[in-house]
Amino acid sequence: MFGSIIWSYNYTHYYFDPNAKTASANNDWIEQCGDFLKNGTVKCVVDKVYDWKDHKEAFSYMATQRAQGKLIMNVEKF
Repeated sequence: MFGSIIWSYNYTHYYFDPNAKTASANNDWIEQCGDFLKNGTVKCVVDKVYDWKDHKEAFSYMATQRAQGKLIMNVEKF
């Protein structure tokens, strides 16, 4: 098709076993994830930031399933 854009993705999957009793000897993926964050390959998208006192509003917004990123709640030190 003329003028169409073809998107190509190369996915690398990392698996985490929550039932593992010990850490894996091969933790290269942890370092690679850190590198992705440092060089900007992976970015965390923040949708909204709420004060902890507005938790009802934050959870209501989350329930709408319209969030386009992470919802952050600021928590004060007690």
